[in-house]
Amino acid sequence: MGTRTTIEVPADEWLGVGPLVTFAAPDEFAVLGMLRMVGDGARRYWWSGDGRRVVRQRGGTDDGTYDILLSPRLVEFAFGRALTGEAATIDLVTDDDGSVLAVTARTDTQALTVAADPRAYPSIDEVFASELAADGAWAEVDAEELAALIDVARRRPAVEHIDDEEPDPLFWLAVVGGEGIMIDLRWPGLGLTEFQLRARAEGSRTAAVPPSQLADALIGLEGPITVVVPDFAHNAIRVSSADRDALILPIETTFERMRFSTEQVLAEVFGPTVVQRDTDGHYRLSHDIPVFARLVDDEPVRIQVFAVAVDGVEHSAELLSELNDHNARLGFARCFWMNDQVLVECDLMAGTTEAAELQAAHERVLTISRELGPLLAAVFGGTPAETHVGGAGSGNWDDYLRTVVAAELVDGTLTPISDADAWPYPGTVWALTSDNPMGTWRSDEENQAARPELIAAVDAAGARHHRSVGTSVDTEHSEVGLVVWDTDRDTVLDIARRFRQEAIFEIDPDEVRVIACFDDRAAARPRGLLLR
Repeated sequence: MGTRTTIEVPADEWLGVGPLVTFAAPDEFAVLGMLRMVGDGARRYWWSGDGRRVVRQRGGTDDGTYDILLSPRLVEFAFGRALTGEAATIDLVTDDDGSVLAVTARTDTQALTVAADPRAYPSIDEVFASELAADGAWAEVDAEELAALIDVARRRPAVEHIDDEEPDPLFWLAVVGGEGIMIDLRWPGLGLTEFQLRARAEGSRTAAVPPSQLADALIGLEGPITVVVPDFAHNAIRVSSADRDALILPIETTFERMRFSTEQVLAEVFGPTVVQRDTDGHYRLSHDIPVFARLVDDEPVRIQVFAVAVDGVEHSAELLSELNDHNARLGFARCFWMNDQVLVECDLMAGTTEAAELQAAHERVLTISRELGPLLAAVFGGTPAETHVGGAGSGNWDDYLRTVVAAELVDGTLTPISDADAWPYPGTVWALTSDNPMGTWRSDEENQAARPELIAAVDAAGARHHRSVGTSVDTEHSEVGLVVWDTDRDTVLDIARRFRQEAIFEIDPDEVRVIACFDDRAAARPRGLLLR
Protein backbone atom coordinates (compact mmCIF):
# COMPACT_ATOMS: atom_id res chain seq x y z
CA MET A 1 0.00 0.00 0.00
CA GLY A 2 2.97 2.37 0.56
CA THR A 3 3.34 5.19 3.07
CA ARG A 4 0.89 8.06 3.33
CA THR A 5 1.98 11.59 4.25
CA THR A 6 -0.67 14.20 5.01
CA ILE A 7 -0.15 17.92 4.49
CA GLU A 8 -2.70 20.10 6.28
CA VAL A 9 -3.81 23.12 4.22
CA PRO A 10 -6.46 25.45 5.71
CA ALA A 11 -9.42 26.63 3.65
CA ASP A 12 -8.28 30.26 3.53
CA GLU A 13 -4.95 29.18 2.03
CA TRP A 14 -6.76 27.27 -0.72
CA LEU A 15 -8.73 30.43 -1.49
CA GLY A 16 -5.44 32.17 -2.21
CA VAL A 17 -3.97 29.25 -4.16
CA GLY A 18 -6.98 28.64 -6.43
CA PRO A 19 -6.38 31.68 -8.70
CA LEU A 20 -2.87 30.38 -9.47
CA VAL A 21 -4.39 27.86 -11.90
CA THR A 22 -4.86 30.70 -14.40
CA PHE A 23 -1.06 31.10 -14.57
CA ALA A 24 -0.40 27.47 -15.57
CA ALA A 25 -0.03 26.35 -19.17
CA PRO A 26 -3.32 24.88 -20.50
CA ASP A 27 -1.87 21.36 -20.90
CA GLU A 28 -1.14 18.89 -18.11
CA PHE A 29 1.16 16.97 -20.46
CA ALA A 30 3.54 19.95 -20.15
CA VAL A 31 5.40 20.38 -16.87
CA LEU A 32 4.25 24.00 -16.78
CA GLY A 33 0.68 22.75 -17.00
CA MET A 34 1.09 21.60 -13.39
CA LEU A 35 1.36 23.60 -10.17
CA ARG A 36 4.29 23.20 -7.81
CA MET A 37 3.94 22.72 -4.05
CA VAL A 38 7.11 23.12 -1.97
CA GLY A 39 7.84 22.68 1.72
CA ASP A 40 11.25 23.97 2.85
CA GLY A 41 11.03 22.83 6.47
CA ALA A 42 9.62 26.14 7.67
CA ARG A 43 6.98 27.34 5.21
CA ARG A 44 4.89 26.13 2.32
CA TYR A 45 5.12 27.76 -1.15
CA TRP A 46 2.99 27.39 -4.26
CA TRP A 47 4.27 28.01 -7.79
CA SER A 48 2.57 28.33 -11.17
CA GLY A 49 3.65 29.62 -14.57
CA ASP A 50 3.40 29.19 -18.33
CA GLY A 51 6.78 30.36 -19.60
CA ARG A 52 5.94 34.06 -19.96
CA ARG A 53 4.76 34.56 -16.40
CA VAL A 54 5.27 32.88 -13.05
CA VAL A 55 3.77 33.37 -9.61
CA ARG A 56 4.85 32.30 -6.15
CA GLN A 57 2.32 32.24 -3.31
CA ARG A 58 3.46 32.02 0.30
CA GLY A 59 1.49 29.45 2.29
CA GLY A 60 1.34 28.58 5.97
CA THR A 61 4.08 27.32 8.26
CA ASP A 62 5.09 23.74 7.52
CA ASP A 63 7.94 21.67 8.96
CA GLY A 64 7.78 19.20 6.07
CA THR A 65 10.28 19.00 3.22
CA TYR A 66 8.87 18.17 -0.21
CA ASP A 67 8.73 19.41 -3.80
CA ILE A 68 5.84 17.94 -5.81
CA LEU A 69 3.71 18.68 -8.85
CA LEU A 70 -0.04 19.08 -8.41
CA SER A 71 -2.60 18.68 -11.14
CA PRO A 72 -4.76 21.81 -11.63
CA ARG A 73 -7.71 19.45 -11.15
CA LEU A 74 -6.64 18.86 -7.55
CA VAL A 75 -6.23 22.57 -6.88
CA GLU A 76 -9.59 23.44 -8.44
CA PHE A 77 -11.26 20.68 -6.41
CA ALA A 78 -9.75 21.94 -3.12
CA PHE A 79 -10.52 25.56 -4.05
CA GLY A 80 -14.16 24.67 -4.71
CA ARG A 81 -14.48 22.95 -1.35
CA ALA A 82 -12.79 25.93 0.36
CA LEU A 83 -15.51 28.18 -1.02
CA THR A 84 -17.96 26.17 1.12
CA GLY A 85 -15.70 26.49 4.17
CA GLU A 86 -14.07 23.04 3.99
CA ALA A 87 -10.32 22.61 4.35
CA ALA A 88 -8.59 20.01 2.19
CA THR A 89 -5.47 18.03 2.99
CA ILE A 90 -2.96 16.86 0.41
CA ASP A 91 -2.18 13.19 0.94
CA LEU A 92 0.92 11.70 -0.67
CA VAL A 93 1.25 7.94 -1.13
CA THR A 94 4.88 6.90 -1.54
CA ASP A 95 6.56 3.56 -2.18
CA ASP A 96 9.51 2.12 -0.29
CA ASP A 97 12.10 4.22 -2.13
CA GLY A 98 10.19 7.44 -1.45
CA SER A 99 8.72 7.91 -4.93
CA VAL A 100 5.27 9.51 -4.85
CA LEU A 101 2.69 7.21 -6.42
CA ALA A 102 -0.54 9.16 -5.96
CA VAL A 103 -1.73 12.54 -4.74
CA THR A 104 -5.12 13.06 -3.08
CA ALA A 105 -6.97 16.24 -2.17
CA ARG A 106 -9.21 15.21 0.72
CA THR A 107 -11.91 16.98 2.74
CA ASP A 108 -14.17 15.61 5.46
CA THR A 109 -16.77 14.69 2.84
CA GLN A 110 -15.01 14.29 -0.52
CA ALA A 111 -11.70 13.28 -2.06
CA LEU A 112 -10.01 13.40 -5.47
CA THR A 113 -6.99 11.24 -6.28
CA VAL A 114 -4.74 11.52 -9.34
CA ALA A 115 -1.58 9.71 -10.33
CA ALA A 116 1.59 11.46 -9.20
CA ASP A 117 3.70 13.27 -11.77
CA PRO A 118 7.38 12.27 -11.33
CA ARG A 119 8.76 15.13 -13.42
CA ALA A 120 10.71 18.01 -11.87
CA TYR A 121 9.49 21.59 -12.09
CA PRO A 122 11.93 23.93 -13.90
CA SER A 123 14.67 25.22 -11.61
CA ILE A 124 13.63 28.87 -11.39
CA ASP A 125 14.26 29.77 -7.75
CA GLU A 126 17.47 31.75 -8.36
CA VAL A 127 16.14 33.48 -11.47
CA PHE A 128 12.96 34.38 -9.58
CA ALA A 129 14.97 35.88 -6.72
CA SER A 130 17.11 37.94 -9.11
CA GLU A 131 14.00 39.26 -10.89
CA LEU A 132 12.51 40.36 -7.57
CA ALA A 133 15.72 42.32 -6.90
CA ALA A 134 15.88 43.99 -10.34
CA ASP A 135 15.65 47.79 -10.41
CA GLY A 136 12.58 49.52 -11.76
CA ALA A 137 9.92 52.18 -11.25
CA TRP A 138 7.31 51.24 -8.65
CA ALA A 139 3.84 52.27 -7.55
CA GLU A 140 1.83 51.27 -4.49
CA VAL A 141 -1.87 50.81 -5.30
CA ASP A 142 -4.96 49.07 -4.01
CA ALA A 143 -5.35 45.71 -5.76
CA GLU A 144 -9.10 45.99 -6.22
CA GLU A 145 -8.85 49.55 -7.58
CA LEU A 146 -6.25 48.47 -10.15
CA ALA A 147 -8.30 45.40 -11.08
CA ALA A 148 -11.36 47.60 -11.63
CA LEU A 149 -9.33 49.99 -13.79
CA ILE A 150 -8.04 47.11 -15.93
CA ASP A 151 -11.57 45.75 -16.29
CA VAL A 152 -12.78 49.12 -17.57
CA ALA A 153 -9.79 49.49 -19.89
CA ARG A 154 -10.46 46.06 -21.45
CA ARG A 155 -14.09 46.79 -22.30
CA ARG A 156 -14.58 46.82 -26.04
CA PRO A 157 -15.88 50.00 -27.64
CA ALA A 158 -19.37 49.84 -29.15
CA VAL A 159 -18.28 49.96 -32.79
CA GLU A 160 -19.13 47.51 -35.56
CA HIS A 161 -15.72 47.17 -37.18
CA ILE A 162 -14.00 45.64 -34.12
CA ASP A 163 -14.46 41.87 -34.30
CA ASP A 164 -15.33 40.16 -31.02
CA GLU A 165 -12.78 37.48 -31.93
CA GLU A 166 -10.00 40.04 -32.23
CA PRO A 167 -7.63 39.98 -29.23
CA ASP A 168 -7.42 42.94 -26.89
CA PRO A 169 -4.79 45.51 -27.89
CA LEU A 170 -1.63 45.56 -25.80
CA PHE A 171 -1.61 47.65 -22.66
CA TRP A 172 1.19 50.17 -22.34
CA LEU A 173 1.63 50.01 -18.58
CA ALA A 174 3.46 53.03 -17.16
CA VAL A 175 4.59 53.92 -13.68
CA VAL A 176 4.98 57.69 -13.49
CA GLY A 177 6.84 59.08 -10.50
CA GLY A 178 4.69 61.38 -8.39
CA GLU A 179 1.60 60.48 -10.42
CA GLY A 180 0.82 56.75 -10.19
CA ILE A 181 -0.08 54.20 -12.86
CA MET A 182 -1.17 54.92 -16.41
CA ILE A 183 -2.52 52.45 -18.98
CA ASP A 184 -2.54 53.40 -22.66
CA LEU A 185 -4.08 51.32 -25.44
CA ARG A 186 -5.26 51.86 -28.99
CA TRP A 187 -8.43 50.28 -30.35
CA PRO A 188 -8.34 50.01 -34.17
CA GLY A 189 -9.57 53.25 -35.71
CA LEU A 190 -10.23 54.98 -32.39
CA GLY A 191 -6.76 56.24 -31.51
CA LEU A 192 -5.36 56.53 -28.02
CA THR A 193 -7.29 55.63 -24.86
CA GLU A 194 -5.62 56.46 -21.56
CA PHE A 195 -6.48 55.48 -17.99
CA GLN A 196 -4.82 56.76 -14.83
CA LEU A 197 -4.78 55.61 -11.22
CA ARG A 198 -3.32 58.09 -8.74
CA ALA A 199 -0.88 56.44 -6.37
CA ARG A 200 2.41 56.83 -4.55
CA ALA A 201 5.06 56.15 -7.18
CA GLU A 202 8.78 56.56 -7.72
CA GLY A 203 10.62 56.49 -11.03
CA SER A 204 9.11 56.42 -14.50
CA ARG A 205 9.08 53.39 -16.78
CA THR A 206 6.79 51.93 -19.47
CA ALA A 207 6.32 48.38 -20.76
CA ALA A 208 3.92 46.57 -23.08
CA VAL A 209 1.90 43.75 -21.50
CA PRO A 210 -1.09 41.62 -22.56
CA PRO A 211 -4.10 42.86 -20.55
CA SER A 212 -5.31 39.35 -19.69
CA GLN A 213 -2.00 38.52 -18.03
CA LEU A 214 -2.05 41.68 -15.96
CA ALA A 215 -5.64 40.99 -14.92
CA ASP A 216 -4.79 37.40 -13.93
CA ALA A 217 -2.01 38.63 -11.64
CA LEU A 218 -4.60 40.49 -9.55
CA ILE A 219 -7.16 37.70 -9.12
CA GLY A 220 -7.76 37.04 -5.45
CA LEU A 221 -5.66 39.96 -4.23
CA GLU A 222 -6.95 42.56 -1.79
CA GLY A 223 -5.41 45.59 -0.14
CA PRO A 224 -2.09 47.25 -0.98
CA ILE A 225 0.14 45.83 -3.69
CA THR A 226 3.31 47.03 -5.40
CA VAL A 227 3.61 47.17 -9.19
CA VAL A 228 7.14 47.42 -10.61
CA VAL A 229 7.96 48.20 -14.25
CA PRO A 230 11.63 47.23 -14.76
CA ASP A 231 14.43 49.44 -16.00
CA PHE A 232 15.45 46.83 -18.58
CA ALA A 233 13.06 45.33 -21.13
CA HIS A 234 14.39 41.80 -20.53
CA ASN A 235 13.31 41.92 -16.87
CA ALA A 236 9.80 41.08 -15.72
CA ILE A 237 6.96 43.32 -14.61
CA ARG A 238 6.28 42.54 -10.95
CA VAL A 239 3.03 42.52 -9.00
CA SER A 240 3.61 41.85 -5.30
CA SER A 241 1.41 41.60 -2.23
CA ALA A 242 2.21 40.41 1.28
CA ASP A 243 1.87 36.74 0.24
CA ARG A 244 2.23 36.69 -3.55
CA ASP A 245 4.83 37.69 -6.12
CA ALA A 246 3.88 37.52 -9.80
CA LEU A 247 6.29 38.09 -12.68
CA ILE A 248 5.11 38.89 -16.20
CA LEU A 249 7.58 39.20 -19.05
CA PRO A 250 6.79 42.38 -20.98
CA ILE A 251 6.30 42.23 -24.72
CA GLU A 252 9.67 43.30 -26.07
CA THR A 253 8.69 45.59 -28.90
CA THR A 254 11.57 46.49 -31.14
CA PHE A 255 12.12 50.00 -29.90
CA GLU A 256 11.23 49.42 -26.25
CA ARG A 257 14.26 47.15 -25.91
CA MET A 258 16.36 50.23 -26.64
CA ARG A 259 14.52 52.72 -24.45
CA PHE A 260 16.61 52.33 -21.29
CA SER A 261 19.97 52.88 -23.01
CA THR A 262 18.46 55.77 -24.96
CA GLU A 263 17.22 57.46 -21.81
CA GLN A 264 20.60 56.95 -20.17
CA VAL A 265 22.43 58.90 -22.87
CA LEU A 266 19.66 61.54 -22.99
CA ALA A 267 20.00 62.08 -19.24
CA GLU A 268 23.79 62.23 -19.53
CA VAL A 269 23.60 65.09 -22.03
CA PHE A 270 20.43 66.96 -21.01
CA GLY A 271 19.92 66.03 -17.36
CA PRO A 272 17.63 63.53 -15.62
CA THR A 273 14.35 65.38 -16.20
CA VAL A 274 14.62 65.03 -19.98
CA VAL A 275 13.29 61.45 -19.82
CA GLN A 276 9.80 62.73 -18.99
CA ARG A 277 8.04 62.24 -22.33
CA ASP A 278 5.16 64.33 -23.62
CA THR A 279 1.81 62.91 -24.74
CA ASP A 280 3.27 62.09 -28.16
CA GLY A 281 6.07 60.08 -26.58
CA HIS A 282 8.69 62.71 -27.44
CA TYR A 283 11.58 63.92 -25.29
CA ARG A 284 11.92 67.71 -25.30
CA LEU A 285 15.60 68.63 -25.57
CA SER A 286 15.39 72.42 -25.77
CA HIS A 287 12.91 75.23 -25.49
CA ASP A 288 14.54 77.83 -27.72
CA ILE A 289 13.36 76.54 -31.10
CA PRO A 290 11.89 73.37 -29.59
CA VAL A 291 14.03 70.37 -30.47
CA PHE A 292 12.74 66.89 -29.65
CA ALA A 293 13.98 63.32 -29.70
CA ARG A 294 11.98 60.15 -30.18
CA LEU A 295 12.58 56.44 -30.63
CA VAL A 296 11.57 55.19 -34.07
CA ASP A 297 10.37 51.59 -34.33
CA ASP A 298 12.41 50.54 -37.34
CA GLU A 299 15.23 48.19 -38.26
CA PRO A 300 17.60 49.31 -36.92
CA VAL A 301 15.89 51.22 -34.11
CA ARG A 302 16.69 54.92 -34.43
CA ILE A 303 16.91 57.93 -32.14
CA GLN A 304 15.47 60.74 -34.20
CA VAL A 305 16.36 64.30 -33.21
CA PHE A 306 14.05 66.77 -34.93
CA ALA A 307 12.58 70.28 -34.99
CA VAL A 308 9.98 72.20 -36.98
CA ALA A 309 11.82 74.90 -38.93
CA VAL A 310 8.72 76.34 -40.65
CA ASP A 311 5.06 75.73 -39.89
CA GLY A 312 2.12 76.35 -42.23
CA VAL A 313 4.06 76.38 -45.50
CA GLU A 314 2.45 75.10 -48.72
CA HIS A 315 3.97 72.41 -50.90
CA SER A 316 5.53 73.66 -54.15
CA ALA A 317 8.12 72.55 -56.67
CA GLU A 318 10.19 75.62 -55.86
CA LEU A 319 10.22 74.80 -52.15
CA LEU A 320 11.25 71.19 -52.78
CA SER A 321 14.03 72.35 -55.10
CA GLU A 322 15.26 74.77 -52.45
CA LEU A 323 15.25 72.04 -49.78
CA ASN A 324 17.14 69.71 -52.12
CA ASP A 325 19.83 72.37 -52.58
CA HIS A 326 20.17 72.75 -48.82
CA ASN A 327 20.36 68.99 -48.27
CA ALA A 328 23.20 68.76 -50.78
CA ARG A 329 25.39 70.83 -48.49
CA LEU A 330 24.02 70.35 -44.97
CA GLY A 331 25.49 66.99 -43.97
CA PHE A 332 24.63 65.04 -40.78
CA ALA A 333 21.03 66.30 -40.91
CA ARG A 334 18.34 66.75 -43.53
CA CYS A 335 15.39 69.05 -44.11
CA PHE A 336 12.15 68.13 -45.88
CA TRP A 337 8.50 69.14 -46.27
CA MET A 338 5.67 67.13 -44.69
CA ASN A 339 2.12 68.06 -43.71
CA ASP A 340 2.58 71.82 -44.24
CA GLN A 341 5.80 71.87 -42.22
CA VAL A 342 9.51 71.96 -42.99
CA LEU A 343 11.24 69.59 -40.59
CA VAL A 344 14.90 69.22 -39.74
CA GLU A 345 15.93 65.75 -38.63
CA CYS A 346 19.01 63.79 -37.68
CA ASP A 347 18.98 60.01 -37.12
CA LEU A 348 21.24 58.11 -34.72
CA MET A 349 21.38 54.36 -34.12
CA ALA A 350 19.75 53.48 -30.79
CA GLY A 351 21.80 51.36 -28.43
CA THR A 352 25.17 52.62 -29.68
CA THR A 353 24.72 56.39 -29.50
CA GLU A 354 27.27 58.20 -27.36
CA ALA A 355 26.81 61.50 -25.55
CA ALA A 356 28.99 63.48 -27.98
CA GLU A 357 26.99 62.21 -30.96
CA LEU A 358 23.67 63.13 -29.35
CA GLN A 359 24.89 66.58 -28.38
CA ALA A 360 26.21 67.17 -31.90
CA ALA A 361 22.89 66.08 -33.42
CA HIS A 362 20.97 68.43 -31.13
CA GLU A 363 23.24 71.37 -31.90
CA ARG A 364 23.07 70.68 -35.65
CA VAL A 365 19.27 70.45 -35.74
CA LEU A 366 18.94 73.55 -33.54
CA THR A 367 21.33 75.61 -35.67
CA ILE A 368 19.81 74.59 -39.01
CA SER A 369 16.27 75.28 -37.78
CA ARG A 370 17.20 78.67 -36.39
CA GLU A 371 19.06 79.77 -39.53
CA LEU A 372 16.97 78.11 -42.25
CA GLY A 373 13.48 78.72 -40.85
CA PRO A 374 13.34 82.52 -41.28
CA LEU A 375 14.88 82.34 -44.77
CA LEU A 376 12.37 79.77 -46.03
CA ALA A 377 9.43 81.55 -44.40
CA ALA A 378 10.42 84.86 -46.02
CA VAL A 379 10.43 83.29 -49.49
CA PHE A 380 7.74 80.60 -49.33
CA GLY A 381 5.48 81.75 -46.49
CA GLY A 382 4.62 80.08 -43.23
CA THR A 383 5.84 80.76 -39.71
CA PRO A 384 9.46 80.12 -38.75
CA ALA A 385 10.21 78.24 -35.57
CA GLU A 386 9.67 80.54 -32.62
CA THR A 387 12.72 81.55 -30.65
CA HIS A 388 11.86 81.98 -27.01
CA VAL A 389 14.82 81.58 -24.72
CA GLY A 390 14.71 82.38 -21.05
CA GLY A 391 11.70 80.50 -19.80
CA ALA A 392 8.20 79.79 -20.94
CA GLY A 393 6.63 82.88 -22.39
CA SER A 394 9.85 84.91 -22.24
CA GLY A 395 9.57 86.04 -25.83
CA ASN A 396 13.01 85.80 -27.46
CA TRP A 397 16.78 85.66 -27.00
CA ASP A 398 16.99 89.36 -26.06
CA ASP A 399 14.90 88.65 -22.97
CA TYR A 400 17.98 87.11 -21.38
CA LEU A 401 19.85 90.38 -21.91
CA ARG A 402 17.02 92.27 -20.20
CA THR A 403 17.30 90.12 -17.08
CA VAL A 404 18.31 91.83 -13.83
CA VAL A 405 20.78 89.63 -11.96
CA ALA A 406 21.05 90.21 -8.21
CA ALA A 407 23.38 88.47 -5.75
CA GLU A 408 23.09 87.99 -2.00
CA LEU A 409 26.35 89.74 -1.09
CA VAL A 410 25.13 90.14 2.50
CA ASP A 411 22.86 87.58 4.13
CA GLY A 412 19.25 88.41 3.35
CA THR A 413 20.03 91.33 1.03
CA LEU A 414 19.99 91.08 -2.76
CA THR A 415 22.20 93.54 -4.66
CA PRO A 416 21.87 93.97 -8.44
CA ILE A 417 25.20 93.20 -10.12
CA SER A 418 24.07 93.71 -13.72
CA ASP A 419 23.85 97.48 -13.29
CA ALA A 420 26.56 100.17 -13.10
CA ASP A 421 27.21 100.13 -9.34
CA ALA A 422 30.68 99.39 -8.00
CA TRP A 423 31.85 95.93 -9.01
CA PRO A 424 31.91 93.70 -5.90
CA TYR A 425 33.89 90.73 -7.24
CA PRO A 426 37.60 90.19 -7.94
CA GLY A 427 36.96 89.28 -11.58
CA THR A 428 34.47 87.64 -13.93
CA VAL A 429 31.46 85.83 -12.42
CA TRP A 430 28.81 83.55 -13.89
CA ALA A 431 25.14 83.24 -12.97
CA LEU A 432 23.19 80.03 -13.46
CA THR A 433 20.09 78.29 -12.13
CA SER A 434 18.49 74.87 -11.91
CA ASP A 435 14.93 76.26 -12.13
CA ASN A 436 12.59 75.46 -15.03
CA PRO A 437 14.90 73.32 -17.21
CA MET A 438 14.72 74.10 -20.92
CA GLY A 439 12.12 76.76 -20.16
CA THR A 440 9.55 74.23 -18.97
CA TRP A 441 7.59 75.55 -16.00
CA ARG A 442 7.97 73.50 -12.84
CA SER A 443 6.28 73.91 -9.50
CA ASP A 444 8.01 75.84 -6.71
CA GLU A 445 8.46 72.56 -4.87
CA GLU A 446 10.20 70.93 -7.84
CA ASN A 447 12.50 73.93 -8.33
CA GLN A 448 13.36 74.05 -4.63
CA ALA A 449 14.19 70.34 -4.63
CA ALA A 450 16.77 70.80 -7.41
CA ARG A 451 18.61 73.77 -5.86
CA PRO A 452 20.64 71.79 -3.27
CA GLU A 453 21.88 69.61 -6.13
CA LEU A 454 23.06 72.72 -7.99
CA ILE A 455 24.93 73.94 -4.90
CA ALA A 456 26.54 70.51 -4.52
CA ALA A 457 27.65 70.52 -8.17
CA VAL A 458 29.23 73.99 -7.82
CA ASP A 459 30.94 73.00 -4.56
CA ALA A 460 32.28 69.84 -6.20
CA ALA A 461 33.82 72.00 -8.95
CA GLY A 462 35.71 74.00 -6.32
CA ALA A 463 33.96 77.28 -7.15
CA ARG A 464 32.77 79.91 -4.70
CA HIS A 465 29.20 81.16 -4.87
CA HIS A 466 26.50 83.52 -3.66
CA ARG A 467 22.76 82.98 -3.87
CA SER A 468 21.27 84.89 -6.80
CA VAL A 469 17.92 85.83 -8.31
CA GLY A 470 17.38 86.64 -11.97
CA THR A 471 14.29 88.76 -12.65
CA SER A 472 12.70 89.67 -15.97
CA VAL A 473 12.56 93.36 -16.76
CA ASP A 474 8.77 93.37 -16.27
CA THR A 475 9.28 91.67 -12.86
CA GLU A 476 6.74 88.99 -13.84
CA HIS A 477 9.24 86.14 -13.82
CA SER A 478 12.19 85.29 -11.58
CA GLU A 479 14.45 82.31 -10.98
CA VAL A 480 16.70 81.51 -8.03
CA GLY A 481 20.24 80.37 -8.70
CA LEU A 482 23.89 81.06 -7.94
CA VAL A 483 26.53 83.60 -8.86
CA VAL A 484 29.83 81.69 -9.01
CA TRP A 485 33.49 82.69 -9.32
CA ASP A 486 36.97 81.19 -8.95
CA THR A 487 36.15 78.90 -11.87
CA ASP A 488 35.91 79.13 -15.67
CA ARG A 489 33.25 79.34 -18.37
CA ASP A 490 33.53 75.72 -19.54
CA THR A 491 33.02 74.39 -16.01
CA VAL A 492 29.92 76.54 -15.49
CA LEU A 493 28.51 75.55 -18.89
CA ASP A 494 29.02 71.88 -18.05
CA ILE A 495 27.11 72.28 -14.77
CA ALA A 496 24.33 74.22 -16.49
CA ARG A 497 23.94 71.53 -19.15
CA ARG A 498 23.52 68.90 -16.44
CA PHE A 499 20.55 70.91 -15.18
CA ARG A 500 19.21 71.37 -18.74
CA GLN A 501 19.65 75.12 -18.80
CA GLU A 502 19.64 76.93 -22.12
CA ALA A 503 22.11 79.65 -21.20
CA ILE A 504 24.24 81.20 -18.46
CA PHE A 505 25.21 84.78 -17.66
CA GLU A 506 28.84 85.87 -17.75
CA ILE A 507 29.35 89.22 -16.01
CA ASP A 508 32.44 91.37 -15.52
CA PRO A 509 32.86 95.04 -14.57
CA ASP A 510 32.10 96.14 -18.14
CA GLU A 511 29.67 93.67 -19.76
CA VAL A 512 26.78 91.30 -19.23
CA ARG A 513 27.04 88.38 -21.63
CA VAL A 514 24.55 85.59 -22.32
CA ILE A 515 26.25 82.32 -23.35
CA ALA A 516 24.18 79.48 -24.84
CA CYS A 517 24.75 76.05 -23.31
CA PHE A 518 24.05 73.87 -26.34
CA ASP A 519 25.31 75.89 -29.30
CA ASP A 520 27.76 78.71 -30.03
CA ARG A 521 25.44 81.68 -29.58
CA ALA A 522 26.38 84.60 -27.36
CA ALA A 523 25.02 88.10 -26.85
CA ALA A 524 26.28 91.05 -24.82
CA ARG A 525 25.36 94.47 -23.50
CA PRO A 526 27.21 97.03 -21.41
CA ARG A 527 26.75 96.44 -17.69
CA GLY A 528 24.11 98.85 -16.48
CA LEU A 529 22.38 99.29 -19.84
CA LEU A 530 19.05 97.45 -19.88
CA LEU A 531 17.43 96.75 -23.26
CA ARG A 532 13.84 98.00 -23.18
